[in-house]
Amino acid sequence: MPEKVLLKSQLKGLILAQNERWRHGLGMQVARMPARVEAA
Repeated sequence: MPEKVLLKSQLKGLILAQNERWRHGLGMQVARMPARVEAA
């Protein structure tokens, strides 16, 4: 049970970190790929 909770929190942190990376690093590219951003 504790392993599942840990994995879930790690996954959540990973997703949040990825979202930050997209917002800061792919600002220009996001405008060129709206469909892909919406699907994510």
